[in-house]
Amino acid sequence: MKKAKEKYYELKSKSGSHSPSALLIQKEIPEVNLTIDCCFLSNPYATEAFMRRLKSAISNEKWLASQIESYPAQNAQIAELVSKSIGVKAENIFIGNGATEAISAILYNFIKGKILIMLPTFSPYYEYINKNTTSIHYYPLIKGEDRYYFDIENLFYYCITNDINNMVIINPNNPDGSLVSKEKMKELLEKFAFMDNIILDESFIEFAGTPESVVPSFYNFKNLTIIRSMSKIFGIAGIRAGFCITKAEYVEQLLNSGYLWNSNCFAIFFFELLNNKEFMEEYEKAKDKYNKELEGYGEALETCNPKIKFYKSKANFFLGELVDKNKTVEELMFYMLCEHGIYIRQCADKKGLNDRFFRISSRNEEENKKIIEAFKNFK
Repeated sequence: MKKAKEKYYELKSKSGSHSPSALLIQKEIPEVNLTIDCCFLSNPYATEAFMRRLKSAISNEKWLASQIESYPAQNAQIAELVSKSIGVKAENIFIGNGATEAISAILYNFIKGKILIMLPTFSPYYEYINKNTTSIHYYPLIKGEDRYYFDIENLFYYCITNDINNMVIINPNNPDGSLVSKEKMKELLEKFAFMDNIILDESFIEFAGTPESVVPSFYNFKNLTIIRSMSKIFGIAGIRAGFCITKAEYVEQLLNSGYLWNSNCFAIFFFELLNNKEFMEEYEKAKDKYNKELEGYGEALETCNPKIKFYKSKANFFLGELVDKNKTVEELMFYMLCEHGIYIRQCADKKGLNDRFFRISSRNEEENKKIIEAFKNFK
């Protein structure tokens, strides 16, 4: 285990505020039999639905050769595909090479003045800010008994008294999974209409159960940018597919500054499937199956080990806190990894958390049972 630890931290030092990928660990630390990746957040059933379509397509060598040999569709052309599937004008859609590219493009080019970022959060939201034009105000979420949350009135007062003109909200929030309901979110957006920009990240909204997205209300809020990642809900992180819905002038400026062919042929193949009725019906079944299992998994985590506290989540991951002061998250992580082949996310490097926290995702039903058993046997 000592050698595995040393190699892991060497890989971690090169990964910044993110964890080294499971594929990298398997390659560089072969003595660790990593079989369940709970660091990555995706729906494996949705991956299966996509792979069935992709395997069928690439079996046609002529089609595959044409895709590889030719330039892919341009950003604005792919936006037309997304537009049909979500009911938003193509002029308001910017396609990213993954949602992270859309996040960095919006932050760096259009956020100026002061921005409020709630903690804990997804690190690119404070890493990709243009520090020459923007200053960050960190706003800690309230740590409740079983979940994290914020008070809208206190948030409003803080923004007014500090002249905040931009804000980021992740809903459900990463890494704790707390959710602001659609009704409350609309109330917030109306109250903060004075801001220049509100970035609302809905990358995990499909895991929240009943429809909670505010995409249908996008045109009611002139300062709103909505981030959508396809990696998590469709389980396709490797092909890099994401987009944002934002002001038409923002999209035009980005398209005129170099984001022309930033999607590959496999990402475009996926975006085309968003308008395929049979595929979307298959996806809905995969989503429902996964979300149903997710509920039971969350309940099982809450009672699996008194040494660990899990916070309630409306996403497909759970924030855990090691409450036994005689144990460390490092011990827990390498116990899970080396003895059970389960990879979890340490959260000591996340602003707003400390070395007592970690994050665990939900996988398929069989893998979730193994995860629960591993936690139960942590002494």
